[in-house]
Amino acid sequence: MEIGKEKLEKILTLNAVRVHVHKLSYTLRKSKFSWLAWLIKPILRPIVRKVMEKQLATAIADGIHAANRELLFARERLRATRISDPQDVRTFIKAVITRLTPAEDPDFYAAVGVRPSKGVFNGVYAPGSIVKLYELEARRAGERIDDASAKGWRNDIFDVHTNVMGS
Repeated sequence: MEIGKEKLEKILTLNAVRVHVHKLSYTLRKSKFSWLAWLIKPILRPIVRKVMEKQLATAIADGIHAANRELLFARERLRATRISDPQDVRTFIKAVITRLTPAEDPDFYAAVGVRPSKGVFNGVYAPGSIVKLYELEARRAGERIDDASAKGWRNDIFDVHTNVMGS
């Protein structure tokens, strides 16, 4: 790993990452297949070790890359803050550590829950949506209550016809 050597766009440079897991052991407990895991352990252990080494190396490389990006952004914020010439130290530090984040687009992020999003997709439902049926029923609930008050307390559900079986 090199720090700020020849290039302006690379403050942190990672040449190579080598990860070696020296000893890896595992046991399965409270499983009906623990005997099967014991049988295939000599085959499975080197595979799991190599996968772990690869994932750890990738995670370290990604972390260094993200740290480099953040240092580049901090350097640009520092340069912009120096040009703007803030009046006190607090404003200077706040400007350097602040990172711009865009406003969330309600149409880009998935809406989670029963209610649809408030953006362009408001009122747009998937085919056969239960939420659409629920909202239509909720809109007609007032009319049904008024109609039911004229007829009485009985509903259509009580008009189930049955046939007597037997004899």
